[in-house]
Amino acid sequence: MDYQDVLLSPHQYFDYLKQKGDFPSSQKLPKTVLIVYQKAVLSHLLNQYPHYKGKSFLSKMSFFDTLPVAVCGGFGIGAPALAIKLEELIAWGVKRFVSIGTACVLTSEIPVHSLVVAQKVLGVDGVSRHYGDLKAGIEVDLGLKQLLSSYAMKEGVFPRPVTAMSTDLFFGTTRRDVDDFQSRQAEVLDMESAAFYAIAKKREVEALSLFVTSDSLATDEWTPGFDSEATGAELKKAADFAFRFCIECS
Repeated sequence: MDYQDVLLSPHQYFDYLKQKGDFPSSQKLPKTVLIVYQKAVLSHLLNQYPHYKGKSFLSKMSFFDTLPVAVCGGFGIGAPALAIKLEELIAWGVKRFVSIGTACVLTSEIPVHSLVVAQKVLGVDGVSRHYGDLKAGIEVDLGLKQLLSSYAMKEGVFPRPVTAMSTDLFFGTTRRDVDDFQSRQAEVLDMESAAFYAIAKKREVEALSLFVTSDSLATDEWTPGFDSEATGAELKKAADFAFRFCIECS
Protein backbone atom coordinates (compact mmCIF):
# COMPACT_ATOMS: atom_id res chain seq x y z
CA MET A 1 0.00 0.00 0.00
CA ASP A 2 1.43 3.38 -1.06
CA TYR A 3 0.07 6.83 -0.32
CA GLN A 4 -0.28 7.68 -4.02
CA ASP A 5 -2.66 4.74 -4.47
CA VAL A 6 -5.11 5.54 -1.68
CA LEU A 7 -8.02 7.96 -1.55
CA LEU A 8 -7.27 9.10 2.00
CA SER A 9 -3.69 9.34 3.28
CA PRO A 10 -2.29 10.86 6.49
CA HIS A 11 -0.87 13.72 4.41
CA GLN A 12 -4.31 14.48 2.96
CA TYR A 13 -5.73 14.32 6.47
CA PHE A 14 -3.11 16.79 7.66
CA ASP A 15 -4.03 19.17 4.84
CA TYR A 16 -7.62 18.99 6.05
CA LEU A 17 -6.55 19.73 9.64
CA LYS A 18 -4.46 22.69 8.51
CA GLN A 19 -7.45 24.11 6.66
CA LYS A 20 -9.45 23.86 9.90
CA GLY A 21 -6.61 25.40 11.89
CA ASP A 22 -6.23 22.22 13.96
CA PHE A 23 -2.72 21.18 12.95
CA PRO A 24 -0.43 21.61 16.00
CA SER A 25 2.67 22.78 14.12
CA SER A 26 4.12 24.36 17.28
CA GLN A 27 4.15 21.05 19.20
CA LYS A 28 7.71 19.80 19.68
CA LEU A 29 8.32 16.52 17.87
CA PRO A 30 9.43 13.74 20.28
CA LYS A 31 12.41 11.59 19.36
CA THR A 32 10.68 8.43 20.59
CA VAL A 33 7.03 7.55 21.20
CA LEU A 34 6.08 4.86 23.72
CA ILE A 35 2.81 3.16 22.81
CA VAL A 36 0.78 1.81 25.73
CA TYR A 37 -2.42 -0.21 25.22
CA GLN A 38 -3.75 -0.78 28.75
CA LYS A 39 -5.37 2.24 30.45
CA ALA A 40 -4.20 1.25 33.94
CA VAL A 41 -0.61 1.06 32.73
CA LEU A 42 -0.95 4.42 31.00
CA SER A 43 -2.24 6.00 34.21
CA HIS A 44 0.59 4.38 36.18
CA LEU A 45 3.18 6.03 33.95
CA LEU A 46 1.59 9.44 33.70
CA ASN A 47 1.00 9.72 37.44
CA GLN A 48 4.77 9.72 37.92
CA TYR A 49 5.66 12.62 35.64
CA PRO A 50 4.34 16.15 35.03
CA HIS A 51 2.84 16.08 31.55
CA TYR A 52 0.37 17.73 29.25
CA LYS A 53 -2.02 16.40 26.63
CA GLY A 54 -1.78 17.02 22.91
CA LYS A 55 -4.54 18.42 20.74
CA SER A 56 -6.28 17.43 17.50
CA PHE A 57 -4.74 14.21 16.11
CA LEU A 58 -2.35 14.29 19.10
CA SER A 59 -5.20 14.10 21.62
CA LYS A 60 -4.11 10.60 22.70
CA MET A 61 -0.55 11.81 23.27
CA SER A 62 1.07 12.90 26.52
CA PHE A 63 4.15 15.15 26.38
CA PHE A 64 6.83 16.05 28.92
CA ASP A 65 8.54 19.43 28.97
CA THR A 66 11.98 18.11 29.89
CA LEU A 67 11.97 14.69 28.20
CA PRO A 68 12.48 13.77 24.51
CA VAL A 69 9.76 11.10 24.79
CA ALA A 70 5.99 11.13 24.38
CA VAL A 71 3.46 8.47 25.39
CA CYS A 72 0.56 7.44 23.18
CA GLY A 73 -2.32 5.50 24.75
CA GLY A 74 -6.03 5.23 25.29
CA PHE A 75 -6.84 4.76 21.59
CA GLY A 76 -7.89 1.11 21.87
CA ILE A 77 -6.26 -2.24 21.13
CA GLY A 78 -5.55 -4.20 17.97
CA ALA A 79 -3.85 -3.49 14.67
CA PRO A 80 -6.58 -1.31 13.08
CA ALA A 81 -6.53 1.17 15.98
CA LEU A 82 -2.74 1.13 16.13
CA ALA A 83 -2.34 1.63 12.37
CA ILE A 84 -4.29 4.92 12.45
CA LYS A 85 -2.18 6.43 15.22
CA LEU A 86 1.06 5.08 13.79
CA GLU A 87 0.45 6.44 10.29
CA GLU A 88 -0.47 9.85 11.72
CA LEU A 89 2.63 10.05 13.88
CA ILE A 90 4.95 8.85 11.12
CA ALA A 91 3.52 11.41 8.73
CA TRP A 92 4.03 14.04 11.44
CA GLY A 93 7.71 13.07 11.59
CA VAL A 94 8.23 10.59 14.45
CA LYS A 95 11.03 8.14 13.59
CA ARG A 96 11.15 5.73 16.55
CA PHE A 97 8.43 3.76 18.34
CA VAL A 98 8.43 1.33 21.26
CA SER A 99 5.31 -0.48 22.47
CA ILE A 100 4.44 -2.30 25.68
CA GLY A 101 1.49 -4.68 25.87
CA THR A 102 0.41 -8.24 26.56
CA ALA A 103 0.80 -11.46 24.62
CA CYS A 104 -0.50 -15.01 24.92
CA VAL A 105 2.09 -17.79 25.17
CA LEU A 106 1.95 -20.62 22.63
CA THR A 107 4.61 -22.78 24.25
CA SER A 108 5.03 -24.13 27.78
CA GLU A 109 8.70 -23.10 27.59
CA ILE A 110 7.75 -19.47 28.26
CA PRO A 111 6.16 -18.82 31.67
CA VAL A 112 3.19 -16.50 32.03
CA HIS A 113 4.25 -13.09 33.37
CA SER A 114 7.55 -13.11 31.47
CA LEU A 115 8.90 -10.00 29.78
CA VAL A 116 9.58 -10.74 26.12
CA VAL A 117 10.62 -8.78 23.04
CA ALA A 118 9.41 -9.56 19.53
CA GLN A 119 12.62 -10.16 17.60
CA LYS A 120 10.57 -11.47 14.64
CA VAL A 121 6.90 -11.14 13.77
CA LEU A 122 4.61 -13.19 11.56
CA GLY A 123 1.26 -11.94 10.29
CA VAL A 124 -1.75 -14.09 9.57
CA ASP A 125 -4.49 -11.65 8.53
CA GLY A 126 -5.83 -8.14 8.53
CA VAL A 127 -3.95 -4.85 8.56
CA SER A 128 -0.41 -6.20 8.23
CA ARG A 129 -1.17 -7.76 4.84
CA HIS A 130 -1.81 -4.31 3.37
CA TYR A 131 1.80 -3.35 4.05
CA GLY A 132 3.72 -6.37 2.77
CA ASP A 133 4.14 -10.13 2.64
CA LEU A 134 4.77 -11.44 6.15
CA LYS A 135 5.09 -15.14 5.29
CA ALA A 136 8.82 -15.01 5.97
CA GLY A 137 8.36 -12.64 8.89
CA ILE A 138 9.83 -9.25 9.72
CA GLU A 139 12.82 -8.83 12.02
CA VAL A 140 13.04 -6.08 14.62
CA ASP A 141 15.12 -3.08 13.60
CA LEU A 142 18.76 -4.04 14.23
CA GLY A 143 19.83 -0.69 15.66
CA LEU A 144 16.96 -0.60 18.15
CA LYS A 145 17.60 -4.23 19.06
CA GLN A 146 21.22 -3.43 19.89
CA LEU A 147 20.21 -0.41 21.93
CA LEU A 148 17.76 -2.54 23.93
CA SER A 149 20.41 -5.22 24.52
CA SER A 150 22.89 -2.68 25.88
CA TYR A 151 20.30 -0.98 28.07
CA ALA A 152 18.92 -4.26 29.41
CA MET A 153 22.41 -5.30 30.44
CA LYS A 154 22.85 -2.04 32.36
CA GLU A 155 19.43 -2.40 34.05
CA GLY A 156 19.77 -6.10 34.78
CA VAL A 157 16.47 -6.73 33.00
CA PHE A 158 16.58 -9.26 30.19
CA PRO A 159 13.52 -9.46 27.89
CA ARG A 160 13.40 -12.86 26.23
CA PRO A 161 13.61 -12.67 22.39
CA VAL A 162 10.61 -14.40 20.80
CA THR A 163 8.89 -14.90 17.48
CA ALA A 164 5.42 -13.37 17.67
CA MET A 165 2.40 -14.36 15.63
CA SER A 166 -0.05 -11.52 15.21
CA THR A 167 -3.75 -11.57 14.33
CA ASP A 168 -6.38 -8.81 14.31
CA LEU A 169 -8.92 -11.20 15.86
CA PHE A 170 -9.61 -11.14 19.58
CA PHE A 171 -12.10 -13.98 19.36
CA GLY A 172 -12.05 -16.84 16.88
CA THR A 173 -8.66 -18.54 17.25
CA THR A 174 -9.07 -22.31 16.82
CA ARG A 175 -6.95 -25.29 17.82
CA ARG A 176 -6.04 -25.64 14.16
CA ASP A 177 -4.83 -22.02 14.14
CA VAL A 178 -2.66 -22.60 17.20
CA ASP A 179 -1.18 -25.74 15.66
CA ASP A 180 -0.36 -23.71 12.55
CA PHE A 181 1.23 -20.91 14.60
CA GLN A 182 3.31 -23.43 16.50
CA SER A 183 4.41 -25.15 13.28
CA ARG A 184 5.81 -21.80 12.16
CA GLN A 185 7.81 -21.55 15.42
CA ALA A 186 5.66 -18.76 16.84
CA GLU A 187 6.09 -18.53 20.61
CA VAL A 188 3.57 -15.83 21.53
CA LEU A 189 0.36 -14.47 20.01
CA ASP A 190 -0.67 -10.81 20.01
CA MET A 191 -2.92 -8.41 18.11
CA GLU A 192 -0.59 -5.61 16.99
CA SER A 193 3.05 -6.49 16.40
CA ALA A 194 2.82 -7.67 12.77
CA ALA A 195 1.12 -4.45 11.68
CA PHE A 196 3.48 -2.46 13.92
CA TYR A 197 6.62 -3.88 12.30
CA ALA A 198 5.14 -3.99 8.78
CA ILE A 199 4.12 -0.32 8.85
CA ALA A 200 7.46 0.70 10.34
CA LYS A 201 9.36 -1.18 7.64
CA LYS A 202 7.18 0.28 4.88
CA ARG A 203 7.56 3.83 6.21
CA GLU A 204 11.26 3.39 7.09
CA VAL A 205 11.02 4.10 10.82
CA GLU A 206 12.11 2.08 13.87
CA ALA A 207 9.74 -0.09 15.91
CA LEU A 208 10.15 -2.48 18.83
CA SER A 209 7.47 -4.45 20.70
CA LEU A 210 7.81 -5.53 24.32
CA PHE A 211 5.21 -7.79 25.94
CA VAL A 212 4.32 -9.26 29.29
CA THR A 213 2.97 -12.75 28.70
CA SER A 214 -0.46 -12.76 30.27
CA ASP A 215 -2.36 -15.92 29.27
CA SER A 216 -1.72 -19.24 27.55
CA LEU A 217 -2.81 -21.37 24.60
CA ALA A 218 0.06 -23.80 25.09
CA THR A 219 -2.38 -26.59 26.02
CA ASP A 220 -5.77 -27.65 24.67
CA GLU A 221 -7.56 -25.08 26.81
CA TRP A 222 -7.09 -21.33 27.08
CA THR A 223 -5.65 -20.28 30.44
CA PRO A 224 -6.74 -16.67 31.11
CA GLY A 225 -4.85 -14.03 33.03
CA PHE A 226 -4.46 -10.87 30.98
CA ASP A 227 -6.62 -8.90 33.45
CA SER A 228 -5.19 -10.43 36.63
CA GLU A 229 -3.49 -8.44 39.38
CA ALA A 230 -0.23 -10.31 38.72
CA THR A 231 -0.30 -9.37 35.04
CA GLY A 232 -1.07 -5.76 35.91
CA ALA A 233 1.84 -5.60 38.35
CA GLU A 234 4.28 -7.04 35.80
CA LEU A 235 2.98 -4.70 33.10
CA LYS A 236 3.62 -1.66 35.27
CA LYS A 237 7.19 -2.78 35.94
CA ALA A 238 7.67 -3.45 32.23
CA ALA A 239 6.22 -0.05 31.32
CA ASP A 240 8.64 1.66 33.71
CA PHE A 241 11.51 -0.20 32.04
CA ALA A 242 10.24 0.67 28.55
CA PHE A 243 9.82 4.34 29.45
CA ARG A 244 13.36 4.57 30.83
CA PHE A 245 14.64 2.80 27.71
CA CYS A 246 12.86 5.32 25.50
CA ILE A 247 14.54 8.17 27.37
CA GLU A 248 17.92 6.43 27.13
CA CYS A 249 17.74 5.88 23.37
CA SER A 250 16.31 9.30 22.47
